[in-house]
Amino acid sequence: MPMNTPEQRSVESSDADLRSHFQALQRQNNFLLTGLVVLSLILMGYLFIQSRRAGKDLKQVQMQVQRVTKANQEREKRLREAMTTLSQFSATNEEFRKIFAVNEQAIIDFLNRRTNAPGTDTP
Repeated sequence: MPMNTPEQRSVESSDADLRSHFQALQRQNNFLLTGLVVLSLILMGYLFIQSRRAGKDLKQVQMQVQRVTKANQEREKRLREAMTTLSQFSATNEEFRKIFAVNEQAIIDFLNRRTNAPGTDTP
């Protein structure tokens, strides 16, 4: 068997160096992939918690919107009833008809202020 020549030793040592660098890169790659998985799980957990909180907030907002909508519908119904009553009265009273025709928008504004639903701002 031939003895190891300096060229063979050089090739073997560079091969060993390459293998150690490759293994170090593999370890580093595995470490980075593990970190990526951990960070992804943390982010997923955070987003899940935030979506649950947003869902609860959304339910509360939806209930509040339903209450305000119902109150506004009731207010609009009362306003229409009042305007119908005033229109009927103006049909039988000539003086009031003139006043009602001239001031109809002011009367509507007045009734709007008087029948504001709870939780809504007054103009």
